[in-house]
Amino acid sequence: MDFTGAGASILGNLYYDGSFKYYANGFGAQLAFNNSTGGVAIYAAPSNSGGAGALATPALIFNLHQTGALQLPTYTTAGVLTNDASGNVTTTVGVTDSGASCTIIAITKGVITEASCAK
Repeated sequence: MDFTGAGASILGNLYYDGSFKYYANGFGAQLAFNNSTGGVAIYAAPSNSGGAGALATPALIFNLHQTGALQLPTYTTAGVLTNDASGNVTTTVGVTDSGASCTIIAITKGVITEASCAK
C-alpha cells in the first residue's frame, strides 16, 4: 500500500520506486484513490514473465469520479465499446445509438446488452 502524496494506492503484485515494477511473474493491479479529485480508479498490468523487478505499465480499466460519473477508457474490441476521436461512444453491444454520454441499462453476463446515448 502507498499512502503518500495526493492519494493512496493498493497494489497487487506491483510496487512503485519511481516506476511501477512487478514483485513476481503474473498480472499486476492497482486500486488508486485520488484525494485531489475525489475519484477512484482501477488499473491492470499485463501478465509478466520477466520475474521480479520487471517494468510494469498499468493501464486504466475505469475511473469513478466523485460526481458518480464512470469513465471508461477507449475500447477498440469489436462489439464491446468503441470511441471516436472525441471520446464519444460510437459502438455498444445492444445499442444502435451513439453520443457523448451513454447510460448502461442492462448488462448480461458481463456484456452491455442495452444502453441509451445522449446526443
